[in-house]
Amino acid sequence: MKKLLPSVLFCTLLGFSIPAHASAFTGLTVVGAPASDPLNARNWPSTSSTVVRTYTNGTVLSGTSRCKNIITNESFKIDGPQSKAWKYNQMKAANVWCQIWHEVPNGSGVFKIGWVRGRNVKP
Repeated sequence: MKKLLPSVLFCTLLGFSIPAHASAFTGLTVVGAPASDPLNARNWPSTSSTVVRTYTNGTVLSGTSRCKNIITNESFKIDGPQSKAWKYNQMKAANVWCQIWHEVPNGSGVFKIGWVRGRNVKP
């Protein structure tokens, strides 16, 4: 709870809430995205979902710490008890997507949940 309290307070002050399943915000850095093809953040964890933002290498994103393999339907937390090496290897799998917070592009200061390919971010 101590880890979650500052995030909840911060979000409350800014006027938005965090999802119940999010334990904390986790910094994720965009890696491996070609300059000609930036990383797409999407509404849902699928390449057919609408692109809501794009990010270039080195951009730091706010993750909810949740990643999911959309084929096996297995989820894991980036801040979970497994080793960093295990989590990073899981994130690099072809069908893994990680949940992030992204600002709505119109500059309104509204944040929403989106999904990015796990292979293109690292904790």
